[in-house]
Amino acid sequence: TRRGARHLGLGRLGAGDVAELLGALLGSPPAPELVASVVERSDGNPLFVEELAAGLADDPGAPMPPHLRDAVVSRVERMPIGAAAVLRTCAVGGREVEHDLLAEMVGAGDTDPGALDRDLRTCVESGLLVADQRRGTYQFRHALVHEAVLADVLPGELHRLHRACATALAEHQRSTPGVGADQWWSRLARHWAGAGDFDA
Repeated sequence: TRRGARHLGLGRLGAGDVAELLGALLGSPPAPELVASVVERSDGNPLFVEELAAGLADDPGAPMPPHLRDAVVSRVERMPIGAAAVLRTCAVGGREVEHDLLAEMVGAGDTDPGALDRDLRTCVESGLLVADQRRGTYQFRHALVHEAVLADVLPGELHRLHRACATALAEHQRSTPGVGADQWWSRLARHWAGAGDFDA
């Protein structure tokens, strides 16, 4: 803290605050669908609420504004190739992905086991992922980062990674039956669908 200045940590806006801010930005009460979409995608960050307001006003499910997406993607493009690939793999796995599941998806057991750790450290130090030692997971720092990276995955890569994730999840179910079954089956169905395999 500099002399004469105080650092204030500001929390995220709640749904009511987001609705109020959207109303001020748009000049009229926002539709509930718009509020829900902006709350989820902005994570309550006032700057992102403002950036999303105009772009989603007519279609709450529309892609994020191009300038926001480009700002995120440009950061990924400056990363080493391996780290960028791991980040895209994380994005397909979900907003939060377990380390063991991620290792299976990238085939870490078949290559240098330290390579994944180095690539993940790059993602964390770049401020795109947050590591949780207690949970053994990596989470995208912001929902819009996850959305932008996921949208940048190529179609063939997307199908391959969904299949790799579904295969890893299925193996987990076989090795630990009944543990979080509902959650795991829901994720499994989503990834098999993403792989285009509706009979699995």
